[in-house]
Amino acid sequence: MNTPISKTNTVHLILDEILRKRQIQIEEKRVKIFKKFEKELPETVVHDEQLRYVLDTLLHYALSSTLPEGSIGFLTKSVEAAKAADGQRVSRREDRCVDILIVFTGYQTSAERFETVLGISPPGKTTPPSWNCG
Repeated sequence: MNTPISKTNTVHLILDEILRKRQIQIEEKRVKIFKKFEKELPETVVHDEQLRYVLDTLLHYALSSTLPEGSIGFLTKSVEAAKAADGQRVSRREDRCVDILIVFTGYQTSAERFETVLGISPPGKTTPPSWNCG
């Protein structure tokens, strides 16, 4: 009989791992990384390797699209699980889902969008973010 393994903070651990993996690229472009992680985020049903691949691919795209000295922001939060059309929960096991938002200053995106999306001042303004930066 197998003993289940209790996991916590998997999404945050994988994001931090991917950021460490891409640290040289981040430093070469002098990209600022902002993180706003919700505490006690629920676990996902996605396999760790699949989540790692998707997040690494998205970070690779964001890095290649971000201007030098630009910014990339990560926001994680839990949200109520979707309900079926008849009002019943889609999944009875979990009542919370995980949202991962990645925003970056690209060629078509203004830095001011960071303020509305992540609740921080755009790069270049003197007001420091009100949350823990990574």
